[in-house]
Amino acid sequence: MGLSRRTYHSPRREAAARDTRRAVFAAARQAFAVGGYEGTTLATIARAAGVSLATVKLVEPTKSRLLVRAIEDVVRSDDTSLPLVEQAWWMDLVVEPDAARLLGTLAGRISGALERQVDLLEVVRQAARSEPELARLEEQGSLGRRADLGTVVTALAARGDLRADLSAADATDVLWAIASPQLYALLVRRGGWTSERWAVWLGDSLVRLLIRGQATAATL
Repeated sequence: MGLSRRTYHSPRREAAARDTRRAVFAAARQAFAVGGYEGTTLATIARAAGVSLATVKLVEPTKSRLLVRAIEDVVRSDDTSLPLVEQAWWMDLVVEPDAARLLGTLAGRISGALERQVDLLEVVRQAARSEPELARLEEQGSLGRRADLGTVVTALAARGDLRADLSAADATDVLWAIASPQLYALLVRRGGWTSERWAVWLGDSLVRLLIRGQATAATL
């Protein structure tokens, strides 16, 4: 007579594991922001998180992947298992009936995320020059961001809000480009803009560039 195997489920243990992952991600973000990619090790992150090196490797076994996961953790909300486009706030966003309000809300969300991410994204960009794995992950992340933003354009086009002379593909490229981390870094980190100013400018620009019946020249 065989023994049945039962899966052990412990909410407390799962919560502790989530807390550990979050602590490792937070320590990784701080370490990479201060030391850059070359100056950061998994051991450094383990010490900052107050866990063992083995624990860090269980979260992510390589430094490059841990860097990317630490950035992804900022993007996601409380439920890190859900892709961005399946999270409640995003689904509410794409059904917002007022196009200007939709784009303004999106701009604010993007600005808030980039304020927390942009320094690490710069670490990824620089490290990608010598790390093929990071180069691939950077490209995948960029294309993933374009795909997510494309769902906003699809929603606008389905309601007839998109400019008639602009294809959905071109509109997605416009949104992808001007909401990019690179442009944020140029205007906020180097140009001295506040994140709030950038968010207002981005929302206004998106309305002017994408929405039917609006002027096509965005102003600063």
